[in-house]
Amino acid sequence: MSELSPAFASDIPIRGEAVPPAEPLPEWVNVAQVTAPQGLRGQVKVTLLTGMPERFEKPQTVRLYPPLPGQPSELLFQLVRWQGERGVGRLAGVSGRDQAERMRGRYLQVPRQQCPPLPEGQFYLFQLIGMNVWSEHGDYLGRLEEVLAAGGNDVYLVRHPGSGRALLVPAIRQVVREVDVEGRQMRVQLLPGMMPESETGHPETGRGKGDASVHD
Repeated sequence: MSELSPAFASDIPIRGEAVPPAEPLPEWVNVAQVTAPQGLRGQVKVTLLTGMPERFEKPQTVRLYPPLPGQPSELLFQLVRWQGERGVGRLAGVSGRDQAERMRGRYLQVPRQQCPPLPEGQFYLFQLIGMNVWSEHGDYLGRLEEVLAAGGNDVYLVRHPGSGRALLVPAIRQVVREVDVEGRQMRVQLLPGMMPESETGHPETGRGKGDASVHD
C-alpha cells in the first residue's frame, strides 16, 4: 500500500494516441497461496498475501483458485499456527495429505468487497495493477503491470502496449501525483532521467528524491 494523492485532475487534456481500456478491478482478491501439505491430517502451508493475517484467526470462507474438479469452489479456512514466515492452516473438508497435496499452488481468495477500506491516499496493490498511467501533460505512458519492492519505497513497472517500452515509476508523492481507483487512471510527474532522452528531449540525470511511500 502506498500513501499517495487520491484525486484525479480530469481537466488536464489527454493527447495523441488511441489508448486501450484499463483492466477492471478484480471481483476476487488473492489473500494466500497454498505452498505444500503439512503433516498427514490435511493441513496446508500457506504464504499470506495480505497485511491483515488476523482475518484468519477465525474460520473464513475463501474461494479456491484455480478450482479443483470435485472440490467445492468455496470452503472455510483457518490459520492454526505459524511455521517461520509461513502459516499452517486447515481447509474444511480436506482431511488427508493426498487431498492437501492437490491444493498446492492454489490461491485462496476473498471478494473484493471484504477488503477493509484504507485511509485516504493509501491503496491495495490490486487497486493499482492494471491502471492506465498518464504524464501530467496528458501523454499516455502505459499500463501499470507490476509493483516492485525496492528499498524505502515501491516502484511501479509501467509498460506501453504499443512500443513495449518499460518505465519504472517510484511510488513517491513527488512523482505519483494523482490516483483514480474507480476510473483506473494514474497521473505522474516525470522527473529528469525517467524517460529516454530521445523521448523527452532532455538529457538523462539522476532520479529526484521525494517522500518515502508508506506500504504494508
